[in-house]
Amino acid sequence: MEHIDNSLSLSNLQDKETSFGLMDKEYILPEKIDFVGYLEEKNGTSFRHYWFQKLEYILWKDFKEIEKYKNNDKFKKYRITSKNSVEHISPQNPEYGEPLDDMDSFGNLALLNVSQNSSYSNQSVVKKRDDFKRKDVFDSLKLALIYEDGNLEDFDKDMIIKHRDDMIEKIINHYNSLI
Repeated sequence: MEHIDNSLSLSNLQDKETSFGLMDKEYILPEKIDFVGYLEEKNGTSFRHYWFQKLEYILWKDFKEIEKYKNNDKFKKYRITSKNSVEHISPQNPEYGEPLDDMDSFGNLALLNVSQNSSYSNQSVVKKRDDFKRKDVFDSLKLALIYEDGNLEDFDKDMIIKHRDDMIEKIINHYNSLI
């Protein structure tokens, strides 16, 4: 299943063409999409939800192997579920101050369900982290990684770009590990 998903997600062809190609054991994708370039864009809520879901799966596999998460009750209760609402970590319309330049970057976004997203609203990153930490289960593993940082008072463009690049690296490593 993972091989099929990876092939379909990287294919520049129609899903049907790729599916037929996958029936041949020797099949190699003729053209792959530039998912790195895509994830480096500032697409905000227009990002394809697939990439958030793919990342959650990759993080879930990683977290199962990391000692501090293996026995973490919030992680044990976590389930990958259907989500359809893109949350800005640094808010679009902050309570105080101006929005960040890179607020529509993949590094400043997470996929949640609608009620989770609305519960965070336009709060500061620190308030969102505090709310996140009070919950019994992780809303998102991507958010868990962001909110681990104790220095979120200075959440800025550099932190957004670093998080984006770290998440892209995890996706690249996932694809490379299956080749």
